[in-house]
Amino acid sequence: MIDVGTDEPRAGTSKRPRVWVAAGLAAVGALALGIALRIGDGEGSPVSVANAFMEARDNLDADTIEALFAPDVPISDGFIETIDQYRLYFDWLRASNWRWDIGTCAEASTGPGGTLVRCDYVSENDWTRALSHSPISGFIEILVADDEITGLVHTGEIAQFDEIWDTVTDWIAANHPDTVDQVLTPDLRRPVLDANSVALWEQYTEEYV
Repeated sequence: MIDVGTDEPRAGTSKRPRVWVAAGLAAVGALALGIALRIGDGEGSPVSVANAFMEARDNLDADTIEALFAPDVPISDGFIETIDQYRLYFDWLRASNWRWDIGTCAEASTGPGGTLVRCDYVSENDWTRALSHSPISGFIEILVADDEITGLVHTGEIAQFDEIWDTVTDWIAANHPDTVDQVLTPDLRRPVLDANSVALWEQYTEEYV
């Protein structure tokens, strides 16, 4: 959860998935607390900026994504922590045909760090369809200041994702043991993000399905 610097405590708690929320979370929180930017005097509202991000993410449009962010923004989005990783990350998502059904984006809170917008979604890909698994739900918290994104944390339903991830990666390890280190990090919890890995993920997804 991103803190925008309000004095009021946020109601409820959120899950901290071990796969999707990584080291970038702490940096995003520090960013939100430390920045004091004025908001509301630009042409786009925080919700419209968040909606633009969600649409670009659904379209796997890295150019639009990069244009929406302020410089040097730390993030925690899926398997990535920096903006420049989106292009390869989107190539990896294409390899298994991930798609998002975007729900609603709504302002959650406003403080000196900006306006926090929370967007929900459900998603699925070739793996979930092959397993007859229901779509995975989640939400993305987007901090907006001066019509730019200045922080982002993506939280999904980890139990749902882990079940699918473990099934697919176990299959890869059993059927392609010689290339496991080319497609997965040593802890087996993240994909390797490079062109060779993306090609192999596409091949293995087709075989698995």
